[in-house]
Amino acid sequence: MTPSADDLRRLTESSWSMILGLPIEDAAPTTALTNCMAGCIHITGAWEGILLILAYEELTKTLASAMFAMDPSEVGETECIDTLSELANVIGGNLKALVQQPSMLSLPSTFSALNTFQYFPQTHQQCLLNLMCEGHPLHILVLQKYGEMPLSTPTVPINLSVSQGDVAMNPTKEALHAIMESVWANVLGLTVQANPEAQHPSTHATGCIHITGAWEGVVLLQVDYTLAQRLAAAMFAMETAEVGDAEIIDAIAELANIIGGNVKALVPQPSALSLASTLQGPPSEQFFPQVVTVCMLHLLCEDAPLTLQILRKQT
Repeated sequence: MTPSADDLRRLTESSWSMILGLPIEDAAPTTALTNCMAGCIHITGAWEGILLILAYEELTKTLASAMFAMDPSEVGETECIDTLSELANVIGGNLKALVQQPSMLSLPSTFSALNTFQYFPQTHQQCLLNLMCEGHPLHILVLQKYGEMPLSTPTVPINLSVSQGDVAMNPTKEALHAIMESVWANVLGLTVQANPEAQHPSTHATGCIHITGAWEGVVLLQVDYTLAQRLAAAMFAMETAEVGDAEIIDAIAELANIIGGNVKALVPQPSALSLASTLQGPPSEQFFPQVVTVCMLHLLCEDAPLTLQILRKQT
């Protein structure tokens, strides 16, 4: 079953009423919100998709004020992040009950669209609500997976032959380094080395994928933007000068997908992967409440820094 606009409106109206005590009303269709904040959650399994809640900062503060019974002037970034994440979690959980089973919910995240752009390859818009709340526009968006990402060169998933008896609670740096070396060699024909200075990329393209199930966490691949162009050129057999944003988005998302699949093999089962996404902009604008960093790799490829970060749900 695919949820309808009526389903989504009913779930949103119920959540707004019960959690916030605020009404919503329909609004005329508008262009997508920009310079806003977004709460995001993935559904994986028999049905794969993404729920996004988009709101300007003024409305986000109003929502946080209602959720935490605070004066709006006291609301800070932390409360806004927690509010959007919790609303995404609640609506996403109810949405999950309407789709094909078995399905699982990822950890929620929040990102700011003020300085960043988040892209979800392999998806199409399944449902969009244009709403108003307290005089401010509000968008509720559902994206659904369509098909497989077309690549001009085949990807080669790396099988580390990890038996369930060898599975650890968290992946080790040694295992992650082996995955990165194999992916870079087999998919890109490139090499990676340890970065002793532990630099972070100065400009960013970040690939993100969630793992859900017996182990819940997030895999983040952060790449210098200039290096991202070279990686896309290697993946799609193009000249670097020919690479545009579309190729970078697809390449970084596909690398996150391959790396995430191999990380998933290292953690307790059953676990599943979400759809991959790509963030262009500072990774500091993407927030994952309820998680801790369990492993961080600093690497170099063609003298440019990149990082692989593994986040896990706090227990």
